[in-house]
Amino acid sequence: MVDINDLQKFDFNNSYVKLWVFKSYSRADKDPSFTGRWVDTTDDVIQTLRKIAQDQIEKIEEVQEYSLLAQNNEASALSISTIETHGGLITQAAAEETEDCKVKKITEIINSDFYVAKFIHDDKIVYAVKKTTSGWKTKKAFNTRRLFFQDNQLTLNKEPYFEIANSIDLFIVDDNIFCLHKKRSESILYYKQAHINDFIKLQQDIKFSGIFAEMGPLIKYIGNNKIHLRRASAIKEKGHFKDQDFINRLIANQEKYKLNIQFDKEGKIIATAETASDIITVFLDHRLASGFSEDIYDVQNTARVL
Repeated sequence: MVDINDLQKFDFNNSYVKLWVFKSYSRADKDPSFTGRWVDTTDDVIQTLRKIAQDQIEKIEEVQEYSLLAQNNEASALSISTIETHGGLITQAAAEETEDCKVKKITEIINSDFYVAKFIHDDKIVYAVKKTTSGWKTKKAFNTRRLFFQDNQLTLNKEPYFEIANSIDLFIVDDNIFCLHKKRSESILYYKQAHINDFIKLQQDIKFSGIFAEMGPLIKYIGNNKIHLRRASAIKEKGHFKDQDFINRLIANQEKYKLNIQFDKEGKIIATAETASDIITVFLDHRLASGFSEDIYDVQNTARVL
C-alpha cells in the first residue's frame, strides 16, 4: 500500500506532465473499455494541472478503507486497490505516449468521459483523474460561446472550449486508488454496472433466494436505483443471508428491533414494497442497539471493533 504521506511528498512542481483524455463504454457482464489519447498542452496548462493536483493532495488529512457504503468528506479519501476496480485498465491505456495515441483532431477530444493528468518524477507515476463536465460534450462545445472580461470590455472566444476543474476525483498510484469524490469515482470506474451484475448474481444465489417465499417486490424496490444497488452489493459481500443462526436471530428478535418484516409458516421472508427497506437494513446488519442508551438505531456504515 502507498502511504498518503508518501504521496503528499511527491514533487509535482518538477514532474513531467502529460494530459490524457478518455472515452469509455460498458456492456453488462463484461469489463468496460477505455480509449485514451494524449494531447499537447501549453506550459500554463501544465502548471495549472500541477497546482490542482498538489492542492488536492495537501487537503487529504485522513484515509479510510473503501467500502460500498463508506462516505468521505472534503478532507478525507477512500482507499481501494486497483485489483478490486477497473483502475488498472486506465493506467494501462495511458502507459505509453505513442504517436498513434496522440490527439490530432478535435473530435478525438469532444465527448470525452474523463481526463487524466499523468505526473512522472524519478521512478514514481501519479495519475490524477477527473470526470468531464458538460462543456466537453458536442452540443455545449460547439453551440455555446464564452465571453471574457478583458480591458474593461467583454470579448468573444469563438473556438470550442473545454474546462479544467479545480478538483480531482481520484488519484491512482501503483496499485492504489485514493477516491476524493466517491460518486464520480464510481462513475469513472463503472461501479454501478458492477453493482448491477452483483445484484443479478445475488438473485441467482440459491442461499439468498431460498430464504424468501416471495422476492419479486424486493427486486422491484431495488430496481436500477444506484443507492439500493450499492446496498445489494454490500449484502452479497457481507453474506449474512448464508448464516442460518443469523436468520434464526432475525426471526426471534424482529419485534425487539422494531423491524417490519413478514414471515410465512416455514420461516421464509415475504418481501413486500413496505418491508423491502427493512429487509435491506437487516442483511446489511445496520439495525443496531446501543449498549449505553439502549436506543435502537439505523446506521449508514459499520466498522467492526472486535
